[in-house]
Amino acid sequence: MSEQLLRCTCYRLRRAARIVTQGYDAALAGAGLTATQFALLAELSRAEAVPVSVLARKLGTDRTTMTRTLRPLLREKLVAPEKTSDRRVHAVSMTPQGFARYGAAARLWRETEAEMARGLGAGRLEELYGLLENVEGVMLSARRSEDQAPAVRAAPRA
Repeated sequence: MSEQLLRCTCYRLRRAARIVTQGYDAALAGAGLTATQFALLAELSRAEAVPVSVLARKLGTDRTTMTRTLRPLLREKLVAPEKTSDRRVHAVSMTPQGFARYGAAARLWRETEAEMARGLGAGRLEELYGLLENVEGVMLSARRSEDQAPAVRAAPRA
């Protein structure tokens, strides 16, 4: 069984993701951000105000996890809540302090990205991006198929 685990796509991707995240977290610590917070600020840097549910979807997480990720950024005033026309929709935007922190972190991120490109080679890095997009597509397609499949009822217990 342990040999099968080593050949499991999910296991290998999660292990690689944890190791890569640890490296980016270490690099971004100099700016006081984690890799997840940096990615969130990168998304916010592209728009004025973004609903929390949209941020969660873009970063591939759920709304509850996104809310937890936002808490320290709100506390540090790197992001601010925004009013929307629909009171049920919670949105956030990046503050001037957030843009400043993001700028400082972007330099550290670029250095880490350059290390990754040197280590893998630019061509292999682009190949990796393509493979990861394919992996995401396969799983999203499988999930959509499951969502459209008829529900199966469990047999009653005797």
